[in-house]
Amino acid sequence: MDIIFIYLTIFIISTIQSIVGVGILVLGTPILLLFNFSILEIMKTLLPLSVFSSLINLIIIKYLFNLKNLFELKLLKYFFILCLPGVLIGLLFLKNFNEIFNFKLIVAFVILVSIFLKLKFKNFFSLKFHLKKIFIFFIGFIHGLTNSGGTMLTLLLLNKNEKQSHFLRSQIHFFYLLLAFFQILFLKIIDPVSYINDNLNLIILAIIILTSSIIGNFISYKHEKIINILIFLLAFLASMALIFKNFI
Repeated sequence: MDIIFIYLTIFIISTIQSIVGVGILVLGTPILLLFNFSILEIMKTLLPLSVFSSLINLIIIKYLFNLKNLFELKLLKYFFILCLPGVLIGLLFLKNFNEIFNFKLIVAFVILVSIFLKLKFKNFFSLKFHLKKIFIFFIGFIHGLTNSGGTMLTLLLLNKNEKQSHFLRSQIHFFYLLLAFFQILFLKIIDPVSYINDNLNLIILAIIILTSSIIGNFISYKHEKIINILIFLLAFLASMALIFKNFI
């Protein structure tokens, strides 16, 4: 794949992530699958970018919108007790059954289910307590297996409270940062590999993500709702393309 196309794609999905909290993993994973990257190659390329993007955006949101808190402690407890073990189990499944799974179809299915859940349940926190616990563990498992499980929680959280949109974005960035960081850590332990594609210049990537983060946060002032709709549309189209490509 042409290196310029990769940089342009990273700029676009990083900008989208800065606006709504997701983009690099939600859109980057199906896009790279369309170009026949393996799921492990995609993780090696996108996870470090997601960590850096989330970290930069948290700093920008903290000082641009004068937020006192960036996340809820209750959700942090859910993450470490329920979601994180799911991530590890998902990665172990990936390591042992990588050759068996059809990741084009699995990722497409995860995206479509995420969109359905977003439309079905307007607010994740309206779910019953035991369902939330099961769901959070399942999110971790799917994320460890496919790189796309975080989509489910994020798409549901986007409608939690429109009046707290900046706090909500900070939570999404924070938990995406944790997901990607621990995913890298677990991968390092169970399958030691390098984590940045050798053809990608780290300095260029840092400039791209920093620039897109600044642009995205300023766009979020007026166009966040439009971008929310756009990311649903792009994710849906990417899943359809994965399904179509699988059968041609």
